[in-house]
Amino acid sequence: MDVIVVGGGLFGCIITRKLRLMGLSVDLLDSPRKGAGSIPAACLMKPSWFSGLGQTVSTPSLQLLDDLYGLQDIRFRVGPVHTMVHWVRPSHVLSEPRREADVERVDLGGRVWLRGQETPLEARLVVVAAGVWSNELLPPEARVEGLAGRAGMAFLWPGQIQEPFISPWAPYRQLVAFNRDPGHIWTGDGSAIIPKNWGVENQIKSEERCASAIGRRDHEPAQRLYGIRPYFSGKGPCAITSHGDRLWVATGGAKNGTIAAAWCAHLISTRL
Repeated sequence: MDVIVVGGGLFGCIITRKLRLMGLSVDLLDSPRKGAGSIPAACLMKPSWFSGLGQTVSTPSLQLLDDLYGLQDIRFRVGPVHTMVHWVRPSHVLSEPRREADVERVDLGGRVWLRGQETPLEARLVVVAAGVWSNELLPPEARVEGLAGRAGMAFLWPGQIQEPFISPWAPYRQLVAFNRDPGHIWTGDGSAIIPKNWGVENQIKSEERCASAIGRRDHEPAQRLYGIRPYFSGKGPCAITSHGDRLWVATGGAKNGTIAAAWCAHLISTRL
């Protein structure tokens, strides 16, 4: 096996797809967890959201996403003006073939221990991309400093809206709504709360805010999508580090998770 990728969210799937297309054998391991950060992801990328990353990051990342999935542009109304937002369909990204495995720990030598098994899996390279749970799997010297989770929720509603829109509702908070597929409207209000403080009250407020914005006050959402995004307090779009020649760690993309994941895939692929 050339590569083992631990974590089947945006980071793990995008990295895996890039490496597989390079002809490498990749074993993508995923243990579904409640609150996985990619569950509510819309995979929208508004240039002003990632402009601070610089073109050195954004240009190769967008090109990689276009090569892998076909980058689309959606025209959003933002107050009295319109803006183009890049998009890849989350279902395309997250459909990368994987197998369910309960990973207990990873070491610097390219070995992955599964819970309850004495013999580890081995590969030439291991990539840990397990979001807020990454540090639980890593040896102390490889753990990410400044990694924390922020909880939030998105909603799928039945029907369609006439026009996608982005609407500020509080300082540094924007409500986003668009037709994610022919049968559902995706909405999210950008809530980012410490997981231990997230509760029913937060969910109700977020849901009511989104329902009001799209005129669905008397409707139940078709699906409530709760997730804990990994935030990285250090420099750069995310935490992306190598430890020797057998272990990479990639996580912490926060609200720019899609483009940050593509950046990690770009870096790892160019250094193999």
